[in-house]
Amino acid sequence: MVWSALYPEDIRCAVLLDMPPLSYAEPSPPDPRARPQTCPEEFLSREDALEFCAKVYPGFTRDYMVEQLAHGDMDEDGTIVPPSPQYRRQLIRRDRDLWTDLAAISSPILLVYGSESHFFNPGIIEYMRKANRGLSVVRIERATHYLPMTHVEETLGAIKDFMSKT
Repeated sequence: MVWSALYPEDIRCAVLLDMPPLSYAEPSPPDPRARPQTCPEEFLSREDALEFCAKVYPGFTRDYMVEQLAHGDMDEDGTIVPPSPQYRRQLIRRDRDLWTDLAAISSPILLVYGSESHFFNPGIIEYMRKANRGLSVVRIERATHYLPMTHVEETLGAIKDFMSKT
C-alpha cells in the first residue's frame, strides 16, 4: 500500500493478500481459530520445529513451514531458536496511516482474503471500497489469513485473473 501510494508511476496494479490497512494504534485482532500453545524457547532439531508448527498451524504446507524456519536463529549445535514476539512486533510499521495510503492508490487494486480471516468482516471491506473505488475483492472460502500458504492455487488463480484484466 505504501509503495503504491508514494510511487504510482511504478505500479500497474496492486494486490493485497488478506491484509487490511490497519491502524497500529491498536494491536491487531487475535485469530480466534489459532491453537495457542506456548512456544518452546528452542527446538533440538528442524523436525521438532516442524512438528510444533504443524500442531499450531494445521493448514500450512510443509514447504511454507520450512521457509518460516529460516527466520529463527540456529546455534552451532543445530538448536533452533524461534523469533521472539518482540522481534515480530518490530517488523510492523507504525509510522504511517495505511487508510490514507489506500485512498491515494491510483492503480487498480485486488484484495484477496480468506472467508475465515480474523482481519476481515463486511464492514472493513465496505470501508475499504469507500476509501478506494478501484478495489476489487476476491473471497476464498475456508481460508484464513494465511491463504497464500494454505490455498495456493486459489490465491494464484485470483491474482492471475486480475492481472490479465488490468
